[in-house]
Amino acid sequence: MLRYSEKQLQRVEANYAGVRESIERYEAMDIPACPSCSSDDTALIQVGLIGRTMAIAGGTTKFKLIPNRSKPKWKKMYFCRACEETFGSREENMPSD
Repeated sequence: MLRYSEKQLQRVEANYAGVRESIERYEAMDIPACPSCSSDDTALIQVGLIGRTMAIAGGTTKFKLIPNRSKPKWKKMYFCRACEETFGSREENMPSD
């Protein structure tokens, strides 16, 4: 779900050129429902903490920003906002050589 108003999108785009396109790309993603609680309020997990990623995380609920990958549960690909479980193996979704 888009979190930013049009005015907010314009402001972050002025600071981070191209971020609006990134936010819109995440908004358009088909992210699977949570296998634990069946909620469709789920997000793709991303690792990092810089201005651009913070702007994307602030702009859409389909992007979950975490500070590091030290915990095993963050090695998953998706995050459920309803039950806060993680799911989906990153290895299963990696392109094969």
